[in-house]
Amino acid sequence: MTDPQYPIIVLDDDQWLDSCRSDEELQRLVEPDFLDEDVAGAFDALARPLRLTVHDGRIVPQVDGPADPGRLQEETEKFFHRWTYVQAPPRTEDLARYLAEVTVLARTTRSRRRGRDS
Repeated sequence: MTDPQYPIIVLDDDQWLDSCRSDEELQRLVEPDFLDEDVAGAFDALARPLRLTVHDGRIVPQVDGPADPGRLQEETEKFFHRWTYVQAPPRTEDLARYLAEVTVLARTTRSRRRGRDS
């Protein structure tokens, strides 16, 4: 399989979503010691699921299956419903545009407190 394409969407076990535009952002976001505890899933810019592993103390993203835009959209909608006051952007056929909108909205939208149960 080919290398993952950025941005990479990282989902934690509480359905929190972060978008990493570069390897440097990915390394800052994901702590190798807590990878298995915190990260519930990840997708690349082509909506392919990723497996994140640790090699020499660095997070290494690897493509782990075919593109699954429906699942990516589902996970994105969960994040926006649970953690923000806005709806997720509507998915378009242009995945690059969709992920750009998700990234901007996730970074700029006021979020709910992380202790929320619903």
